[in-house]
Amino acid sequence: MGPQNPQVPQEFKPEPEILVEPEIKIEPEVKVDEPSVVPASELEPEDKFKEFLKLGNPARQKNMEKHLQQIIAFAQEKKELTNQDVRDLVHVSQSTATDYLKALVNKGVLRINKRSRKTSYLF
Repeated sequence: MGPQNPQVPQEFKPEPEILVEPEIKIEPEVKVDEPSVVPASELEPEDKFKEFLKLGNPARQKNMEKHLQQIIAFAQEKKELTNQDVRDLVHVSQSTATDYLKALVNKGVLRINKRSRKTSYLF
């Protein structure tokens, strides 16, 4: 059997590691002026609606306008349409189609024609 504690020559002994902690710089806080926001509770209902519209996504609003133009063109051609017609035309949900139809009724483009459970819209 070989020796229990062999002697390692000095040239093969690893040098002890020296750990150096990196220097951490702490920057002072910079205060940024926040935009002034009026609480919704302080606004009139009409102003609340206008503020809400400003927050809306411009791409979504552009898409809505495009859909409304398609619905108007379809209504001019067909003279009477339903929620299902709008859903099939612009591929939206029932609630979105209802919102589009209500918007066109409010603008005076369409008139409501109620018959029992089925509501149609006249151009």
